[in-house]
Amino acid sequence: MKKTSDKILISALNLFNEFGFGSVTLRQIAGDLNISQGNLNYHFLKKEDIVTSLYDKFSDEIEGLVQERLKENTLNLQEIGVFLNEVMELFLKYRFIFLDFARLMQEYPKIKARYVVLVEVRVEQFSAQLKELSERGILRPEAFPGQFRNLYKKIQILTDFWISYKSLEGKFDAADIQKSYLQMIQETIFPHMSDEYQKEWISTLSNY
Repeated sequence: MKKTSDKILISALNLFNEFGFGSVTLRQIAGDLNISQGNLNYHFLKKEDIVTSLYDKFSDEIEGLVQERLKENTLNLQEIGVFLNEVMELFLKYRFIFLDFARLMQEYPKIKARYVVLVEVRVEQFSAQLKELSERGILRPEAFPGQFRNLYKKIQILTDFWISYKSLEGKFDAADIQKSYLQMIQETIFPHMSDEYQKEWISTLSNY
């Protein structure tokens, strides 16, 4: 049986995803669970506490994905495709974070501070992975210093803002968001692939 705090987070996540975190009140979350706001405040005194807890859950799940993929230290194209697909599934699960990403970072400095630290770690991790792929002949060598760092940063920007960008089209379509995201990542990385791996890269992501 789920604890009340877990039920609150599940309810808040659903409401935030549907209406946006800025529009949902503690009273609404309590009403969704048929509990008093006093009961909710016993577990989470402020909405910020709920938002932060959900962000931490998201971060933990992303970290689990990253560590699972990096533990072998030899990614192949199939594993990259699976990882990118899993990442967007997780982003869609916590989509309220990315539907209004800039506002979230402005309103919650603690979350922004954690995000900034995490991005720096990711830049180092994945720059090293891209360099390793180059050494194995999958990617072309860097044409100039820092190219792989910048390539990862482009992917990071696409990932963080893709959901909010696609939401501007109107109807929320998770399948379309995921498919178009993978296509954009595919096209971003494609010019950096060595000739012999370009066809394999296209084939890999077309399976998702």
